[in-house]
Amino acid sequence: PWGGQISDVENVLEFAQEHNKPTMIAESTPFGGIELKQASKEAKENINATFDPWDRWYGQVIEIIKKYDVSMWCYINCDWESQPQWHNVGFGETRLSSNKEVMSKWHEQIMIGKSNRTFLHLGALDNCGSTILSTNSGEDSDEDWFTPDHFLSFILVPFIVASAA
Repeated sequence: PWGGQISDVENVLEFAQEHNKPTMIAESTPFGGIELKQASKEAKENINATFDPWDRWYGQVIEIIKKYDVSMWCYINCDWESQPQWHNVGFGETRLSSNKEVMSKWHEQIMIGKSNRTFLHLGALDNCGSTILSTNSGEDSDEDWFTPDHFLSFILVPFIVASAA
């Protein structure tokens, strides 16, 4: 009932590339939770529930980001079950800190950059709109950090929320 096929996502991303449009993955989270504890029986039957949670969802998202040069990725890091409006919906526990291995790989791949991508994090936009120093000469540059122009013309990707992404 949730999500779709990875081919649907790739079709949208290929369309965006063909039209030189940047893309973003918005409000993404592994449906059923990191451990799939809240996934339905049907969902668990459709995926290998013993499959490593990093490889099952996070690793695949990072591969898509690399393959299609996705410009922005928003991850929802929360315990859905603890919120009355989301209780028993099926999203589950998606806080990175709820799984030691996922947290370790997140730190390795996202925080310190072993995925060969640069990710902005909370607080990373503190200098938004300010002039940056050139790394070559130490002088001011006309280049700005992240400006509102960076937000225009994005194609929003309806990314699969199912853990079987």
